[in-house]
Amino acid sequence: MTNRLGGLQIGLFTAFSLFALSDAFDVSTTIYALKLGFYEANITLTRIASSLGFGFVNSFLFLKVSVTLGSGLLLFLSIRSGNRKIAKMSISIIASLAIVFGIAALNNFFVILTAA
Repeated sequence: MTNRLGGLQIGLFTAFSLFALSDAFDVSTTIYALKLGFYEANITLTRIASSLGFGFVNSFLFLKVSVTLGSGLLLFLSIRSGNRKIAKMSISIIASLAIVFGIAALNNFFVILTAA
């Protein structure tokens, strides 16, 4: 079977790598901010934590692992399908997640810097 994705495969791996970096930065800045005494402003996440009976950090990590595994599955299925339209859509979705988590991480970073 030939690879019909061409350069899109590189785009998929690049988008996923950027997502993983921004997600890791978000996790580290959030945990550091919580240790400094800040609280989480994401109401949805705090409600998930209370409804599941987990602590906030456990719920936060569960959510991050779930999103990362979902993105990895999307990456795998996109490459496996060999469909260029699916690959382009997957790049858009994964890159959007990278941007969202990157913005959240930068927000955490600036809050930490201004509080110091």
